[in-house]
Amino acid sequence: MGLNLSVARLGSVINNELSPRIAEAANVSTALWAGVLMCAFSGVSVLLVIAVDNRAKQQLPASARKAEDAVAQSIKLSDVKEFRMSFWLLALSAMVIYGCVVPFNSVASSLLIERDYFKTPPSECIRCGQGVYEGNTNCDAIDLDQCPSSPPFAWPLPMLSANCSIDIPTDQWACFVSASSSTLIDKTKINCDDSAWKNGPFTTIYCDKKAEAEARAATPMSIPYLISAIISPFLGLLVDRIGLRAFFLLLAPVTLVVAHTMLAASTLTPFVPLTLLGVAYSVYAAVLWPACPLVVEEHHIGTAYGVVTAAMVNTRDAASYFC
Repeated sequence: MGLNLSVARLGSVINNELSPRIAEAANVSTALWAGVLMCAFSGVSVLLVIAVDNRAKQQLPASARKAEDAVAQSIKLSDVKEFRMSFWLLALSAMVIYGCVVPFNSVASSLLIERDYFKTPPSECIRCGQGVYEGNTNCDAIDLDQCPSSPPFAWPLPMLSANCSIDIPTDQWACFVSASSSTLIDKTKINCDDSAWKNGPFTTIYCDKKAEAEARAATPMSIPYLISAIISPFLGLLVDRIGLRAFFLLLAPVTLVVAHTMLAASTLTPFVPLTLLGVAYSVYAAVLWPACPLVVEEHHIGTAYGVVTAAMVNTRDAASYFC
């Protein structure tokens, strides 16, 4: 179980590191297609596992195959009525924890960029043609004597009208305004995944700096999964040796609360709270899955795993949607 978790988490680390780089080198669609290819490879692997499993089953004695088929046929959805309260509490715990950790990873990039790697600069350094950059409408360089560097702060916003449509890069010339009294575009309208902005004459540097910030944010984003990939097998061994499953199941969410509070309410480097998050996530996973067989009958173990997984995945997806 621990090795399986390690491989799964390693895949998440690779995704966090490669996706921004593929998107920067090509575009977001290419990064998505790379993910599709990996999913296709995974599907082929599953088919191979099915073939191997069927072959192994055929090598079993006839009595063993018959007993296995009998157990499979006896599994019914109504089995869940026989599950004890301890199982449902475990399932509820899994829903809460995975509904917290996994959706966070979906928004972690944006959070870290705004918090640490592409922060809002001081008001006098926010926009070209204004404040420190008055008279400099293109902002081809940062005034480091009066403004912070980019990154970790955002590049000054361009002097582009908010009431102008930009469909191709050259449209920016028609949208350029020299008077700061006009309604100007804000950062939420600049889509650096679109070539009209990525290659635009007034937003190229802004988008390049943002891409650099996104690449920097990818490394700390990978910390929770990297920690899980490394320590999960050892945590599984530790739990098998010393027990204390209930204690660890309580310790993990408390640590998650501390980690998220540090991210939200402090200016501490993200490496510290994300390390705590990774440790908590790893401890919880190492305890959760081996604990399931302890709270259900042996012939209900498969159903129990299915119920926990379904509850966890649906909660995770619902939370990700609203995030």
